[in-house]
Amino acid sequence: MTARVSVLVPSYNYAPQLRRCIDSVLAQRYEHFELVISDDASSDDSDAIIRSYSDPRLVYERQPRNLGMVPNWRRCLALASGQYLLLLGADDYLKPDMLARCAQVLDRDPEIAFCHTAAEFFDESGEIVSTTGAFKRSYVVAGTELAEGYLKGRRVVNSASVFRRSCFEAVGGWSDDYKNCMDLDLWFRMLLRYKVGYVGEILVGFRSHPV
Repeated sequence: MTARVSVLVPSYNYAPQLRRCIDSVLAQRYEHFELVISDDASSDDSDAIIRSYSDPRLVYERQPRNLGMVPNWRRCLALASGQYLLLLGADDYLKPDMLARCAQVLDRDPEIAFCHTAAEFFDESGEIVSTTGAFKRSYVVAGTELAEGYLKGRRVVNSASVFRRSCFEAVGGWSDDYKNCMDLDLWFRMLLRYKVGYVGEILVGFRSHPV
């Protein structure tokens, strides 16, 4: 199956949260997507949960041994067919209009590298504990404007961003040079070369992990 948007869900021992994540993707109002899951040799019930779904939009591969975080991201990418990509944590979720709203932004202008949205954060019990959005309204800007915001100490991009595969590949994809903040490194490389879109609606939920 060839999809316009590929939602990449690399998973490792997230069985308690996995079904909510999968259900949120399969409930998208946007039609032209696939859900790609690579399970990194989980020791919990993740494999049984994923295999309980028979949806043709779901592409699944279980790794025979643990690859590690970024190699598992890349395995998802290798399985994906979409022109647009969204890397989603297996313990996070999407609101029903997430893919439609972001794909619409990307479709309008080939110079937009990625589109992100406002977000909500929830705790272990599922209760919403906070929301975030760098801006109150939608926009399209030169990425350098957001890069400047980062340099001033503001987090102006959310992790779940729908990005254009061609732009991702043009800047070299995820780097092996860092053990943390690989997504931030990728955003900076795209911010310095392309435009960025933002939808001023809460369309994604992130699980807050205890510090």
